[in-house]
Amino acid sequence: MKISWGTGIAIFYSFFVISMLVFVYAATKQDISLVSDTYYEEDLSYQKKMDKIQRTNQLKHVFELSIEQNSTGISVTIPEELSHFKGNMTLFHPAYAMLDQAYPIESNAQNKQFIPVQKLKKGRWLVKIEGKNEDKNYYHEAYLLAP
Repeated sequence: MKISWGTGIAIFYSFFVISMLVFVYAATKQDISLVSDTYYEEDLSYQKKMDKIQRTNQLKHVFELSIEQNSTGISVTIPEELSHFKGNMTLFHPAYAMLDQAYPIESNAQNKQFIPVQKLKKGRWLVKIEGKNEDKNYYHEAYLLAP
């Protein structure tokens, strides 16, 4: 069976249109959430953030984070120099913005705090700790791997 050139062109254009429709459908199903809803404001305050990071790096001790067994929570060790630290810890999952979680943290006599966390999705989490101690701001980022 021989196909005429007009039929061949019609088949080619039909295939092209169908493949474009499939591509558009697949593109609309992609998650296009931004890394942060306030990325513009964060960019404007970048120098303030760098000052907080520098102040945190000048401490003798650093924030220590660990995931407890069975992923029941996260243990946060606050540096000894920050005896009156109050702030927030944000668990940030780079791939799924809807999984982000925020928790308040505060130093106590042991400089440790256990934060019970719902079952963390397996993978790499960015933990952002930001807070204040005696009118000075501090910021620390670390990565955790959830089993």
